[in-house]
Amino acid sequence: MKILVLSQNLQFVKTVDLNERETTRAIRDAVVNEQLAVQQYEAIVDGTSNAKVKKVLQEIADEERVHIGELTALLKTILPDEEKHLEEGAKEVKEASTKLKKSAMYIEHYRQLVKKGNPTTLDQEFVQAYRQWSLGKISAEKVRDLYKKFPIEDRAEAV
Repeated sequence: MKILVLSQNLQFVKTVDLNERETTRAIRDAVVNEQLAVQQYEAIVDGTSNAKVKKVLQEIADEERVHIGELTALLKTILPDEEKHLEEGAKEVKEASTKLKKSAMYIEHYRQLVKKGNPTTLDQEFVQAYRQWSLGKISAEKVRDLYKKFPIEDRAEAV
């Protein structure tokens, strides 16, 4: 694939023949530059009170986000394992999100128990387990198992 390579300041222009790895690297660089453009435009939007500037630059930023999608789709067609890696990343984010939600639920339950007078043995066990888990000394499963022993109506909701 022949590509016209331009430097940022346009002082050097040359045509080179990129191999597949260089081509995908060039596309990834283009994704990064599109992301930087989005950040720049949105920073201006956030920093100005001029409604016209806000409107136009947000539209441009949104167009850059479309370009990111197009470039990402292009990478998926060139690299057979790209979709697999993107899906794996999405799965990891979903798992982390679930862990955070559970963590927030445990934290709220912990707070309620600490405020509660006359703690039961189960309350005390949960508080101790939560503290150990927060220090990385026990697994989340142990905290979860204790949490499940509470009647549903006594369980905290995630905040």
